Amino acid sequence: LKALTKKVADLQENARLEKFAAQKASKHASDAVRHPPGLQSIDEPAFSGLLFSPEDVKAYMNTLPSEVRGIAERGMGVAAELSSFARTFQLGLDFGFHLIQGAMVLTRSPRIWGQSVKYSIATMFRNSNYRAAYLSSPKVQRIIQRYGNLIHIDSEMFEAFSREAPLPRVLKAAPLGVGKPVMSVFRRFADSFEMAFDVARLEMADSFDYLVELGEASIDDVAAHVNKVTGVTSSRALGISATQRQIESTAFFLAPRYTRAITGLFIDAAQGGFRGDQARKALRNFFGATAMVYTGLAMATGQEVKLDPRSKDQGGDGGEFMTLDIAGQKVGLGSKPYSVARALVKMASDPANAGREATRWLRSQSAPVSGLAWDVITGKDFLGQPIDTPVQIATDGMLGRVMPFYAEAWAFDEPRP
Repeated sequence: LKALTKKVADLQENARLEKFAAQKASKHASDAVRHPPGLQSIDEPAFSGLLFSPEDVKAYMNTLPSEVRGIAERGMGVAAELSSFARTFQLGLDFGFHLIQGAMVLTRSPRIWGQSVKYSIATMFRNSNYRAAYLSSPKVQRIIQRYGNLIHIDSEMFEAFSREAPLPRVLKAAPLGVGKPVMSVFRRFADSFEMAFDVARLEMADSFDYLVELGEASIDDVAAHVNKVTGVTSSRALGISATQRQIESTAFFLAPRYTRAITGLFIDAAQGGFRGDQARKALRNFFGATAMVYTGLAMATGQEVKLDPRSKDQGGDGGEFMTLDIAGQKVGLGSKPYSVARALVKMASDPANAGREATRWLRSQSAPVSGLAWDVITGKDFLGQPIDTPVQIATDGMLGRVMPFYAEAWAFDEPRP
């Protein structure tokens, strides 16, 4: 009986592996159809997703002198490095990501969120061997083999310390070895951040495994969904050119991949199938749970509940939406999904000013370099606060973009938190 049981188990495992291999071969065949051999892409945003003959690519590359293209590319590269530096210092030294990017995981599956927090804290205060032990376990290796690599190394929050960035080389060359402890601190925060969401993605993918077995979801759909819920999308996998990635990072968004993931979840929610169903569940759970928590906190502290996302001139709560007064500070409980939802509500409720609301939202999400330039040119930030004196430009404009949010509030807000 034991021998027969083992044989059945082996046959089932072989069948699973054969099914996985067939799905992988099908995906490769589909990719080959979409990207026929002999055709090339042009690394420019205007031609994203298009394929050309080698002759057409060569003709385009010759339309501008290589010197001009080189100067533009180097300038964009420097601006992107500056933005990644500011992003890392502003967002990296923070342990609140469990309740920011991780909030949707918490409201979707408290059990998986608890696992991600446990492993994240252990990685922070122990060492990277803890991460390696988890990732090398048979269960995790099976998930990775089935769904592809859900492990994200060098996330956008820590791009300034990635292997290709210049900052690590500068710190290593610093005198008296002062760069080493700085690198160690940031590496621990990075490992903790990446471990939290690696665990969340892997465990969520495993929880959807039965739907793949039943044929109700594809491997690609599961991988795409867990990536979006945890706030990451692979720009390279989407076919986005290096130039466009630099433009997004420099000119448009503080966290391009996180923004793309959340907006992608909203788009999925309007569709059918597995992705649409799971996106609607994730957003419903997130908005329902966070609104309940906020309402409970407001009532417990005797404060007015503010849940109208419209602007104040339309009768809404405006900038006080979902905020609590804590020691004189207006503390908001929203996050990226609320930012997207509020912008959509404002544009829908006031179509005549939809363009203004869209511009204000884009500006609130802007990258450090472009955001600073916009503030200096207009003389105020996206909230309308003045930034026109040298002191305001240096503090609110520049220092505020390279300091963690809590440090910025402590340094410049009145009263201090």
